[in-house]
Amino acid sequence: MMDFSSFKHAQAFESFFAHVSQTAPFDVLTVPPDLWENLYLLEVRQDGGLIVRLAGAQVRDVFGRDLRGLDLRQVSHGGDSARVTAAYDQVVAERRAAVMRRRVHLPTKRVTRVIECGFAPLFDAAAPDRSTAPVNRILGCFFALEAGVRSADYGKDDFALHLG
Repeated sequence: MMDFSSFKHAQAFESFFAHVSQTAPFDVLTVPPDLWENLYLLEVRQDGGLIVRLAGAQVRDVFGRDLRGLDLRQVSHGGDSARVTAAYDQVVAERRAAVMRRRVHLPTKRVTRVIECGFAPLFDAAAPDRSTAPVNRILGCFFALEAGVRSADYGKDDFALHLG
């Protein structure tokens, strides 16, 4: 069980993870409708690619474009890009869900955002043994808030990753 208590969207993450089946085929109708705009779905490729297949309205708004079809590794995640993509690799390798928080400074937009996302590996439902089933997708739930003055400290690093 993951501890979401330090996350602003703790209740949303509890709801998200309670409704995500890691072995059943993904169906958006199993996720509460109030989270649909926050969802994203990644295809995990054999070559390590993480291709965005679904991007809810919140994801598109924050990134300013539709990310579908792009490899997550080609999308800028600010100064934490390497740690962000490594977190997804860790979820695939360890076959566990995670929640992550980070601060992203967007100088061109003159805004600092606090990003919180939870994501879970999805396994091939046809595989007889989950422990050996390939992780073929990752389902995530994404939130972005404009940081307050105290949260916009450019010298502070607040990247946090919690694995379940």
